Amino acid sequence: MVTTGGGELEVLIGPGVDAGETLLLVGRPRADGRVLVRAWPGGAWAREPEARERSVADVLREIEGAVRQGRSVRPEVGAVREWLEVR
Repeated sequence: MVTTGGGELEVLIGPGVDAGETLLLVGRPRADGRVLVRAWPGGAWAREPEARERSVADVLREIEGAVRQGRSVRPEVGAVREWLEVR
């Protein structure tokens, strides 16, 4: 797993048919089941990230959906689930 010094997990979602490569920095989940996610969609690395509070379930649904679409995801979904404390 690759983490930043700020306690975030780096998740790289590869390009798909209708989507470019996306980088997510996923924070640790809070007690209320929400997590801060900073995203750089479409390979727009030079822009400011889109930062949003999201539910753990929503983040996992997005990442698992990318896998179902045949997009590569690094780290693998199991590591993301572990980071999000989902069993």
